[in-house]
Amino acid sequence: MTPGKERGGEVFYWLARKVWQQRDPSVMPTEARLLAAAMRGAEQYVAAMAARAQAKGGQP
Repeated sequence: MTPGKERGGEVFYWLARKVWQQRDPSVMPTEARLLAAAMRGAEQYVAAMAARAQAKGGQP
């Protein structure tokens, strides 16, 4: 690769078609944290839908 005309700075990184690097599981949340976040989101959604139904005169 050869760089083109410089336009105001240094190259921070070059894009590559393919790379290989070691796995690092610590960069992703654990399965337990993902599940906990999904459950919180589901509970918030159900609570919001129940409040909406109750506001319209329905039962939760």
